[in-house]
Amino acid sequence: MGSEYSIHPDGTGDSLTDEILEDLLCRLPDYHGKTVAGGQITYEFRGSNTRAAPDTLPDVNVGLSEKCVTLCQFGDYRIAALVLGALVMELVSASRSERIEVVKP
Repeated sequence: MGSEYSIHPDGTGDSLTDEILEDLLCRLPDYHGKTVAGGQITYEFRGSNTRAAPDTLPDVNVGLSEKCVTLCQFGDYRIAALVLGALVMELVSASRSERIEVVKP
């Protein structure tokens, strides 16, 4: 169910932190907030269908681990495309040479 995308910064830009990631993500449409579980922070995006059912999976969630940004798409692909595009543009502008790896679910 869904797809997973990982963005691996090459290390030539500034260090990527949860604060930098949150600052970027919170400005995007359909941003729903962040959750903390087991010390891991994830950022949720919910469209009109999933906002009405908060106990379900979000359309998209984004997390940071060991300087790798992971986006998981569970629902609306348009939200995933917007968030992924914003992440790539922001990270590429910071270092000029990111690589994007698509991980099969």
